[in-house]
Amino acid sequence: MMVLGGLVSDLSTGATNSLYSSKSEDGLVPMKLLAGSSINNLGEIDVEQLSDVWVSPEKDVSRFVIREGDVVVLAKGNSIRTAYVSSDASKLTVLASANFLVVRTNPDVLLGEALVAYLNSAAGKALLEGASTGSSIKNVSKASFGKLEVPLPDLDTQKKVAALLSARNKAFSDALTLANQQRLVVDACLNKLIQGELK
Repeated sequence: MMVLGGLVSDLSTGATNSLYSSKSEDGLVPMKLLAGSSINNLGEIDVEQLSDVWVSPEKDVSRFVIREGDVVVLAKGNSIRTAYVSSDASKLTVLASANFLVVRTNPDVLLGEALVAYLNSAAGKALLEGASTGSSIKNVSKASFGKLEVPLPDLDTQKKVAALLSARNKAFSDALTLANQQRLVVDACLNKLIQGELK
């Protein structure tokens, strides 16, 4: 087991509400905002659930912009969970909100996908639960997160974990797409039956 704070190159909190506006105004720069609803149960960012925000060009928000390979931890709320920042999400200039911790791992030691796989596992969730404070609204502080002890497999094993995680998520997504297509076909048949177009 290794202390997480020693395995990351940067650990920071997200942007406070004062740094962005939810209304478009002349001169403001459009960006996206990562909120709790943007994180799915597979450890991915759902880009369709990102909110539109606008930022003054005079405000330096660069340290809150998530990058490919980052791990984002929804550290405040009813459900503490983590996600890996993919290339698709990183291309959209996304600010992490104040409910998040942004973890920039050292890829020579710890892969972000492997960390997400562990923290979203039963053992990882128990670890985060133990580090949280608050009864109804949980909170994992930056300091307590950095003190967490996590397993550190060798890089080859971590790469296998990352590949397996990606394959699982793709299989789930493909199955969901197929199920939705089948539902649409069945709904169309049902409608035709009701309308008397099929017998």
